[in-house]
Amino acid sequence: MTALEASAEAIDRFIDALWIEDGLSANTLAAYRRDLTLYAQWLAATEQRALNDSRAADLQAHGVARHAQTRAT
Repeated sequence: MTALEASAEAIDRFIDALWIEDGLSANTLAAYRRDLTLYAQWLAATEQRALNDSRAADLQAHGVARHAQTRAT
């Protein structure tokens, strides 16, 4: 199983748990899924790791990478 496949399974379990336990709206769940999927894709491409193997430094690097091209307005 690839890192991306493992991450997709983890995301599915997380979203299911949020829906069952917290009853979040479909839009909120979709936003969580989108953000986690983007992070999982970045993590698999740059670090060859799945979400379950993610580190704090990975989250920081992802934030820097996502906002490297943005400017303050």
